[in-house]
Amino acid sequence: MVTIDIDITDDEYVTQAMEKFNIDIELTQYGARVTGLRDDIMGYLRSDLHGLDYTDVEGLFPELMDNSGYY
Repeated sequence: MVTIDIDITDDEYVTQAMEKFNIDIELTQYGARVTGLRDDIMGYLRSDLHGLDYTDVEGLFPELMDNSGYY
């Protein structure tokens, strides 16, 4: 399990993301804390619900990348 903090501007899709990607999203004062399996979190971050591309994820969340640098 991995936990990361993310910026989230629209909490409208939180429930949908939690169900679709099997992750836990806890809204905080400054964004959200996301907990789940690495692959599930990567799927969420790269989906239309969050909208990051691979290089964004790689730069913002290096802890999600495997040792080879590839997802």
